[in-house]
Amino acid sequence: PKLPAGLTLPDDLNSTVIRECRRRVEHPAVTMEEIDAFSEQILDYILAASVDPVGNILVQKLIERGSEETRT
Repeated sequence: PKLPAGLTLPDDLNSTVIRECRRRVEHPAVTMEEIDAFSEQILDYILAASVDPVGNILVQKLIERGSEETRT
């Protein structure tokens, strides 16, 4: 299926920024609460991020490390 034309990540959320976010999310000192807060901040872009090759990994990490409430 083809994605809607407007489904893109904003310019300021490019691959470099996404990789840096992923590094921060993967850091052992980051708490579940911080992961949940970040997930809420990018919620509007979750679908677009999950179809982006780099963004998909970030979304997976957010799901793995977030709370049960954030996962659902």
